[in-house]
Formats: sequence, structure tokens, C-alpha cells
Amino acid sequence: MDEAPNQVPVDAAAIAALAEDRPAAPDDARLKAILEAIIYVTDEPLSAQQIAAALERPIDAVARLLNELAVEYARPEH
Repeated sequence: MDEAPNQVPVDAAAIAALAEDRPAAPDDARLKAILEAIIYVTDEPLSAQQIAAALERPIDAVARLLNELAVEYARPEH
């Protein structure tokens, strides 16, 4: 994904802190929860590439889970 213009700098330490000290869970579920938290706490949109870099995770996994969240949020019952 291309980085959008006017994006705020990513505080990698703050984002990485969201991943620390969590109970063990399947990797996808844990990463998805972290991504959801990032979505809610950031003031400006971040690209999947920025998030993947900050979390030191593969871009394909981050993009896939972000897409899953988008589908979940688009459901009428959400």
C-alpha cells in the first residue's frame, strides 16, 4: 500500500507497546486485536505498511487482518 500524503509520523514505540504483556493467544487473533486498538487510538489514518513496520510484522498478515476488520465493521450488525 502506498503511504498517503499528510500522514502523521508513527510512534513505533507506542504502537509496539500495545503488543507487549498480552496473554498468549493465536497469533492472528492477537494481531487482529492489536490492529483494532491501533485503529481506535490513532488520530490520523496509518497505512498497513506503517503499522506493519511499527509492529515488525509481515505486511501481508497486517493487510489481510485489516481487510477482515473492514469487512466486520461493514456488517449491519456491527
